[in-house]
Amino acid sequence: MHLALTDGDNIWVPASPVCYTASMTDSDIARRDAPQPDIVEARHTLSVRDVELMFAQAGVQRSHRHVLRLCQSGMLDAVKIPGASGVEWYVAPASVPKAIGDLKQIDAQRARRSETQPAASDHVVPEIVNQTDLDAAGHGASQPAATRKIRMK
Repeated sequence: MHLALTDGDNIWVPASPVCYTASMTDSDIARRDAPQPDIVEARHTLSVRDVELMFAQAGVQRSHRHVLRLCQSGMLDAVKIPGASGVEWYVAPASVPKAIGDLKQIDAQRARRSETQPAASDHVVPEIVNQTDLDAAGHGASQPAATRKIRMK
C-alpha cells in the first residue's frame, strides 16, 4: 500500500513503503513514552550548609547569606523545597564545582585590583601654608604675599 500526500495541486507518492525490520527493545519503548517528570529532590540533594562547607574546603569560604544569594541569582542550580523547618534551598551537586571556579576567579580579580590601588592611608595631601611678607613699597603695614608656598609632609 502506498501513501499519497497532497497539497491540493501536487501529489507525492513515496518510492517505497517504510518498513522497520529491527525489533524494539524495552529502552526504545521507554523513549517513546511521554517524558518522565523531573524529580527535583533527586537532583538537588545538598543543603545550603553543605554548600558552605564545600566552599570552605575549596578555599572560597562564603557566609550563609551569600550562599543563599547565589541560589537566588542562579549561580548555583538550586530550588526551594519544603523541609522540616519550612521552605529551604537545595543545590544540585553538579553545579558546585563551577561555582567554586567562578568564585576563585572573582577572588583573584579582586586581589589583582587591590594590588594596583594604593591604600587610602598612603595618600599624601600637601599642606598649604600662607606666608606673610612685608611689602617695602607699602605704608609699613604687613601684606600677604601674592604667591603661596606649599610644604609637603
